[in-house]
Amino acid sequence: MKRLGRALLIFTILLSGFSLSSVNTQAGEFLPSYLQRANIDGRVSFKWDSITISTVNGDDLHFDVEMATTFPQWQQGLMYRTELSDHHGMLFVFDDVAMRSFWMKNTLIPLDMLFIAEDGRIHHIHHNAIPQDRTGITSKYSSKAVLELRGGAARDFGIQVGDKVKHASFMNVGIQE
Repeated sequence: MKRLGRALLIFTILLSGFSLSSVNTQAGEFLPSYLQRANIDGRVSFKWDSITISTVNGDDLHFDVEMATTFPQWQQGLMYRTELSDHHGMLFVFDDVAMRSFWMKNTLIPLDMLFIAEDGRIHHIHHNAIPQDRTGITSKYSSKAVLELRGGAARDFGIQVGDKVKHASFMNVGIQE
C-alpha cells in the first residue's frame, strides 16, 4: 500500500507539472547581482550556457540561460526570484518528448514560457504567466524543452511560434541548426 501511495504521489507531481524555484551556481561563475541575492543555501545548482533564437524575421537573439536538465532542477526552476533581466532565462531540457505542464507556485515574477519541439522550433508560447498562480500551464503539443524568459520578453523581442532555438548541446536531442 505504501508503494501505491508513493507511486500516486509521483504521478500527481508529474501531472501537475514542475514547480519553478531559485538557484545556486558553481563557485567562480559570474552572476548578475539579482541572482546572487536569490541564491539560497541547500538549493540545486545550475550550469550556465548560451542559446540563440533565430526568428522567422531573420534576427538572431542571444540569451544566457541556466540549464535545467535533472528532476531536482526542473522542480526548483525560477522560484523566489525577484527579477530576471532581458537576456537571461532558464532552459528546461527533458529526456523525452511529451506534453509539459508548469505552474507558478512560489514564482514571484511573470514569465513567458516558450515550448520547444524536438527539432528546436518554438511551437507554443504562453505569455506572462501569473506569479504564484497554481493553475497548470500546459503545452499545446508534445515538447522536448521549455525556455522561460521574463514576462513580456517574447513580445518585446518579437519571438513567435516558428522561431528556432539553437544550442550546441542539443545536437543529441534533435535541437540543432
